[in-house]
Amino acid sequence: MTRKNMSITAAMLITLSLPLAQAAIRMPTAITVDDLAKETLTKKALKQVQASATLLANEADQLRMITNAKCSPDLQLAQLTALKNEVNRMGREIGSITVERESLAPWEQRAVNQVEPLLQATAANTESAIKYFSENRDRLWTEAYRDYADRVWQDSEQIAKILKNFLKYDKLRDQEVQLEKRIWADSDRTAE
Repeated sequence: MTRKNMSITAAMLITLSLPLAQAAIRMPTAITVDDLAKETLTKKALKQVQASATLLANEADQLRMITNAKCSPDLQLAQLTALKNEVNRMGREIGSITVERESLAPWEQRAVNQVEPLLQATAANTESAIKYFSENRDRLWTEAYRDYADRVWQDSEQIAKILKNFLKYDKLRDQEVQLEKRIWADSDRTAE
């Protein structure tokens, strides 16, 4: 093979390999099946926590209405029990996510970090409301008792809002990645 033929062959190989090299540089890093499964489970758990927070906010709002209407203590106890059960469920859901905290995506870690203190405050206010109820069944109309229900409502609303925004962010991020893949695929086809 002559020097000229070798130069032409080398130039052709370099030219043919450029689109592949460019595509490798531009494409997002590979995601393993385990990463995808973990991300999907975490997203599912965060969606469940969001749904639980929305339900908890509704339950707390009902307690606020019952308290303001001075309904029977039995009805209030049933509502307090529902609040406690929902708070415990959310605690278990967040607990299942935090076990894997180090392997969570940064946005998931941030979401959990923002939700945890609110959930702790919600649990504390729920326990305080139950304690107040137990000690003051004849004074369930007081502002102190209503404040516990208000705080549970506010914190659970905030938890639901935070998770809704983070999940929306993730959905938009996924859409951006898909769009980017389509753009690169189209540009690679055009380059051929």
